[in-house]
Amino acid sequence: MPDLCAIPALAQQWMDAWIARDRAALETFMAPDYALVGAAFAGRAMERADWLEVAIARYHAETCTFVDPLVREISAGPPRVAAMDAVWTQVAHNGEHDLSGRYWITDVWREGGPLGWQIVLRSSAA
Repeated sequence: MPDLCAIPALAQQWMDAWIARDRAALETFMAPDYALVGAAFAGRAMERADWLEVAIARYHAETCTFVDPLVREISAGPPRVAAMDAVWTQVAHNGEHDLSGRYWITDVWREGGPLGWQIVLRSSAA
């Protein structure tokens, strides 16, 4: 049974794969039904395929760090589901738009996949 304490490290490894533009690694971390929701595009979700395209082609990060992550089990499953809340700081740009800054994120992780957990949802707010 994968440990909840592994989730912050997996989240950082996922972001490190994004910085490296390693699509194969990114896909390993992300559940097939992954979606990103946030204030920047309220009322809709960016699905996995679209996120991967943007992350590889246009949205480039230099650094990403999590501060004080808090992980809580949401469902004992099976499969288990957990949420991680944290302050996320990035140095990044999408084309000419500087997206560097601090964000509040909530990641929802579901037990499964080759690493023991996969991210299902990220919610982000500036």
